[in-house]
Amino acid sequence: MKKTKKMAAVLALSAALAMGAVPAFAADASVGKTGSFTDGNDNTGSASTALKVYATASQIQATIPVDITIVTPIEGGTITAPSADAYKIVNNNATKGLKVTKVQGVDNAGWKAVTELTNPKSNMAATTGEMQLTVKAGSSAAMSIASDAATSIPAEAQSYFTAPSNGELGLTLAGTTAVKSNLTANTTYPAVKITYTVAVDTPAA
Repeated sequence: MKKTKKMAAVLALSAALAMGAVPAFAADASVGKTGSFTDGNDNTGSASTALKVYATASQIQATIPVDITIVTPIEGGTITAPSADAYKIVNNNATKGLKVTKVQGVDNAGWKAVTELTNPKSNMAATTGEMQLTVKAGSSAAMSIASDAATSIPAEAQSYFTAPSNGELGLTLAGTTAVKSNLTANTTYPAVKITYTVAVDTPAA
């Protein structure tokens, strides 16, 4: 029997961290009104600057891979994603944990993040394809990544989606793609973006 080679295409995803529970207002370093130097009548002068200090409470010091690559069959199907050892949030705060509170997909480059694939695929609104994605942390339930609405991390899963101080939070992506027409094999396509909303972990007293 002749074996057929299954062709695959590569999809490039991007991710971002969004800060949650930020102050209601924030201040940047700035300059106020100007004043004149006082003439000392001996070709010298003097002036002073009053400093105001704005204290910031931001404790979010974390990183996440901003670009990852997943693999899908050219006709759509089950994706292969990086492992949780590679795709992870790294919390660099030495004293505070960091928790993910929400996750949401962002449509991009002709791809749409959905909770359910369109059937028949010819009816899909996306010009290239759809991605039905989920993310897990440890043994948590799978959380949907869709663009229509953010998925809030429920209380029972919050402990899994928390990176300890100076620690890491591995993320496991899974899902399926559907495409309007076959992709080109061995080609990388830009695809959806994933936004994670995070907040400093403040355990109840």
